Amino acid sequence: MNKEDLSRYAEDLLRTAMYKAGGTDAEDLVQETMLAALLAIEQGKEIWDPGAWLKGVLHRKYYDFLRQKYRRPTVSFDALYEQHWEQMQEEDEQLRRLERTEEAEEIRGELARLAGIYREVLVRYYMRGESVGQIARALGIPANTVKSRLHAGREHIRKDFTMEKYEKQSYEPESLNMGMSGELGINGEPFNLGVNNSMIMQNLLILAYDKPVTLRELSEALGIAAAYIEPEVNRLVDGELMKRVGDRVYTDFIICREEDRHAAVGAQQELADRRYREIWEIVEQGLAKLREQDFYRKQRTEARRKLESRVVISVLQSVVWSVLREIAGELPFASYPDRKNGGKWFALGQHFEAHYDADSEQHAYRRYWIDGQNNRILKEYDGLRSVGLHLYDCLLGHTYLVYSDRGIPEDMLHKTLYLAAHDREKELALIGTQILEKLDVLMELDLLARGESGRLECLVPVISKADETCMNKLGDEYGKLIAQKFHDEYMTLMQYPIKLPPHLKSVTKWHCYKECVNCISMMLAQRAREAGLFLPGYDGPAPSVYLTVEE
Repeated sequence: MNKEDLSRYAEDLLRTAMYKAGGTDAEDLVQETMLAALLAIEQGKEIWDPGAWLKGVLHRKYYDFLRQKYRRPTVSFDALYEQHWEQMQEEDEQLRRLERTEEAEEIRGELARLAGIYREVLVRYYMRGESVGQIARALGIPANTVKSRLHAGREHIRKDFTMEKYEKQSYEPESLNMGMSGELGINGEPFNLGVNNSMIMQNLLILAYDKPVTLRELSEALGIAAAYIEPEVNRLVDGELMKRVGDRVYTDFIICREEDRHAAVGAQQELADRRYREIWEIVEQGLAKLREQDFYRKQRTEARRKLESRVVISVLQSVVWSVLREIAGELPFASYPDRKNGGKWFALGQHFEAHYDADSEQHAYRRYWIDGQNNRILKEYDGLRSVGLHLYDCLLGHTYLVYSDRGIPEDMLHKTLYLAAHDREKELALIGTQILEKLDVLMELDLLARGESGRLECLVPVISKADETCMNKLGDEYGKLIAQKFHDEYMTLMQYPIKLPPHLKSVTKWHCYKECVNCISMMLAQRAREAGLFLPGYDGPAPSVYLTVEE
């Protein structure tokens, strides 16, 4: 390289410097880099890759600039990054040593502001102590890509920012899946707050659960200015998910954490494995009674499976409710708190750490969860007094947790199933053209099908309120038989209730113990299916869903 060649690199150097420092500082960096290059040329230094050499000088000048500006020792990460790939192990060791330096503290400070692809590798490297190789395997990317992202992420880090008051939620947000028990308000309260779609709201609720906290504490914990957090906190308080006490707020519903789930799941698994055949003998007696009913016999095969799933859930959950009532007392609907806009509900939360892998075998218990029955009633519809849609979402078949995520509103599904059951497909467009684009979702869920003639067919049974009462009685009758015979064994499951923070007074004993028996019903049903005792020869979805009509 000679003096005449330098001008070819000036524009590229200025772009790099502007990215790092901007304004006159960038121009100064380029000038100092050029002066260093001229001095090297005059001293006879051989430079084989001028572009790389000049950028190296620019980077060193930049770190000298930062050192002078902040009066702190600075490490040049580029010197590490630009090593040959054969020196990867040595580089990893050098990088790990930075974890104990002031530089690592400064990296923590800017993590909350970085884009996800950079934040993830930095969190894994600095906060979890993972090596470059481990990160590469976990994310399915080359090791050089990991190093590139580490390098790019570090380039964004400023030296005047600390993170001593920040919680890990600021750079590794956790999640809170909020559900409810009871009756929604007329505007969909409390789901209309959008908690399940807002990571900020979820982490505010998590941070305010163990003890009442101030707005300042929440702001510092998340690394977000209080001006942005305050409206969200006010919405949560107004929506009755938080409660305000003086200058502090706290989350006013029960949250179940991973340790709570693991504490309860093992005993349920053991009972299901040991007793499922004996318990299923009683369940099968209830199913035999169902099969004798006229309303069952007149249904097509797919609809019969759904009625059988409904009775299975009714029987097995009847045992659960019996045990809960014995240890926690009754929880009549009248005792539910009155909420705004006609609501009457308790909120419930499931807390998950960052990077929670729902498909991991470690969390296999999740497939056994069963949500409460969702009941939606259309009154004075199509000349009828009411048309009800009743469904569970569980291992036997998914319903509202899927169709709602796929953009199908409940009222639209309700009317679609009713019209399809009465061979009125042409009227579907009247309830919303979008449902025509979502019919494949309902077919996937085993709710609709296309017949050989191309006609849309409803696979959901349509029964009367009296038929529904018959199924409820079967559930109570055979559930009591199981509860009597296996009473003591079910009671052993109740030794792991969720322990509440001392300030949280609104949660019922019932909800503290509910997690103890949240998986047992579906564990029993799954064992029965695997053994060919339930729905033999059929391994598809059998969701518990049906329509009731009242004339």
